[in-house]
Amino acid sequence: MTIFEQSNPAAVGQKTLEATFTRPYQAHGSIGPSCAVAQLIDGEMTVWTHTQGVYPDRAGIARC
Repeated sequence: MTIFEQSNPAAVGQKTLEATFTRPYQAHGSIGPSCAVAQLIDGEMTVWTHTQGVYPDRAGIARC
């Protein structure tokens, strides 16, 4: 049997397999505190925070 014949569903010996695959639900659960601390010294601000969006946070702080 050729490769072309194997991809033909009408080919003899072709098998159809059906299956269902599952995995347990996994939620994103943050274990860190939801807060931020900022320090302004001589016109320069340092911000400590937890984030997954570093660049959007930086842009938002810069607009203030």
